[in-house]
Amino acid sequence: GQRVLHRRVRRAADFVCSPLFNGSSLDAMYHNCRNLAEDRAGPQVARAIERAREVALTGRSSLAPVAISVVAFAR
Repeated sequence: GQRVLHRRVRRAADFVCSPLFNGSSLDAMYHNCRNLAEDRAGPQVARAIERAREVALTGRSSLAPVAISVVAFAR
């Protein structure tokens, strides 16, 4: 569950950042973009995990469903 979600977010960050930096996985700006994109998605991921736990424990959740956005950033 959680590992799969984190892996999907990492792949999404790769997908949005690679074109910006010619796909060079060694490029510091690429890594910076990918890490920042993952960090910005972090609160959404945490909320999705919290919601999933509530549903697993009680069959329902007080939290609304979560959409996770992964956006490329350059610093």
